[in-house]
Amino acid sequence: MTLSVPARARRPSSRYPMLKNIACSVLLPLLLASGCVHLPDTQIADSNSGEKPGFPARRAVVQEQVATDSKPLAPEQERSTLLEWLHMLERHDVVADAAPVDMEESISAAESLDAVPVSAEAEQLLPPEKVQQRLLQLDEGERERRELEELSPAERTKRLLGVEEIEPVAAVSAKEAKEAEGAERVKRLIGIYARSLGIYDEILDKVQIGPGYFARQANLPRWLTIGGEHRTRFEHMNGQFRRGLRAVDQQLALRTRLFFSIKDILDPFRLTVELQDSRAYLTHADSNVGTTHIDKTEIQQLHLDLIFKDFFGTGLPSEIRVGRVNMDLGRGRWIARNNFRNTTNAFDGLYWKLGQPGGFQSNTFAVWPVDKFERALNPFLDDNENFLWGSYVTLPSLDAVPWLRTELSYHGHSNPGPYRDFTMLGYRFFKRGGVKEWEFEIESDYQFGKIGELANFAHFHHGELGYTFDYPWKPQFLMRFDYASPGFDILYGRRSFELTPTGILGPFQRNNLISSGYRLLVQPSNRYWIFFQHRANWLADPTAPWVGTGLRDPSGQSGSFLGHTLEIRTRLQVLDNLFLQAGYMHFAFGSFARNAPESPVDRNMNYAYFWTEFMF
Repeated sequence: MTLSVPARARRPSSRYPMLKNIACSVLLPLLLASGCVHLPDTQIADSNSGEKPGFPARRAVVQEQVATDSKPLAPEQERSTLLEWLHMLERHDVVADAAPVDMEESISAAESLDAVPVSAEAEQLLPPEKVQQRLLQLDEGERERRELEELSPAERTKRLLGVEEIEPVAAVSAKEAKEAEGAERVKRLIGIYARSLGIYDEILDKVQIGPGYFARQANLPRWLTIGGEHRTRFEHMNGQFRRGLRAVDQQLALRTRLFFSIKDILDPFRLTVELQDSRAYLTHADSNVGTTHIDKTEIQQLHLDLIFKDFFGTGLPSEIRVGRVNMDLGRGRWIARNNFRNTTNAFDGLYWKLGQPGGFQSNTFAVWPVDKFERALNPFLDDNENFLWGSYVTLPSLDAVPWLRTELSYHGHSNPGPYRDFTMLGYRFFKRGGVKEWEFEIESDYQFGKIGELANFAHFHHGELGYTFDYPWKPQFLMRFDYASPGFDILYGRRSFELTPTGILGPFQRNNLISSGYRLLVQPSNRYWIFFQHRANWLADPTAPWVGTGLRDPSGQSGSFLGHTLEIRTRLQVLDNLFLQAGYMHFAFGSFARNAPESPVDRNMNYAYFWTEFMF
């Protein structure tokens, strides 16, 4: 596993000089020397000259041993030193990735070093400039990583930390320290590759803090994690595009998740359980409400895991999950753990992860997508006619183009019915960006077989190009283009992060669609994000259906233009575990939406929502 931190950490406070020295001079050398931490995502810690009596001597002994002995420290000595360090830190929360993803993945990653969660004060141990510089080196230079991995633990320690003191950071005032608390929390502090804010970190569509906040504050045993979240969202829509539904609609959507995990005590076996309750109120009899909105008291995850730190001598970590699982693969377009939607995809079967982010990684699965019922428990493997299998493989970067990442995907889907028995092949090329850097993504997917009633072959293409400016608020400008041929099967992905909000809205799916637009995202503060997006939308084939609306003109005389969407969203982190989010979208309907047979369109549409999200 790896040790990583965000590119923007909190400034250190003068109240914690000893904590800084401990992390710099004891923890990192020990972890590097012992092999518990692999080099690719290791960051350089900061130190301070202030120390309490007695500690400099102990640090000197440890440094001398690491510098002169290439063998790992004895396990008991390593554990003793780690516990000594952790004892002096406050027990606090570790934050999950803004982008996974999966509540359970964040917990497993954060506590994979067999240690209690790290204090929030650990954020103060690394100067933001050095962290950002190091992250860019790791993202764009795999050659340096391989050179360092070939060194002995002691040589690695000398190169990364050295034996000299690192320049101390000046103390900050109490006011500055208070303001610094708004800085972005540590993301996947232990064991997960850190990603910079950008088009691959959809901060407005993913959970910001993982579960376990309450468990850590309550000092529960390390092997038991309990946590969850509750979200309340009110939505209102004026103007209708779906045939047969009322023009004005609204919904009060409630979603509660409870998460339980047992780890370490039964290793290599682990157990994960997650319950989810999704409800909707204030709706009308002819509202667009179904199993994407309501799924009461459901088992969202229930699986037994088998963990390998070194899978059969390959040097790669591995995790095999059996049972009811959640998956969020690739960009989440085809298989995802939904966040905006009030209910969440689940799958029964086998899911195998091999490798780790930043290098080679594969995600292989053979599952039955879970059929949802609004008021009944979703049964395990009960008359489920859909079967899904496949793999996502992320390849290591090449020396010639270290900034380019490549992902290959394969899906197979079977159903005894007439229209969902097909194979899907795809690729994705992308480059992560940063301040004063370009970033891009290109994805194409091809489906062969029985795909709907319109096609035996369908294809999808997506392109993005963005740039982040070195100005206040870090403005990021992004251009997007999507093409989906008629009949393309959307599988089990999410849409809201790049098309429009879903909920009672969701006018577009990746089927018979051409859509282009741009997005501007700004960050006025470390706790506040805003983006504006404009997209223009057409039918790829004017004679084929506008999927999800019930509208179609076989003659093609209604045209193909669906209309313009203009959207603004904002998200505010009020507390470490409390978020507010709001959004508004205006849909200016085009010729097809207004003229298609039986179209309900009699005005342009306005949609707004507001939600609160509390993690515990």
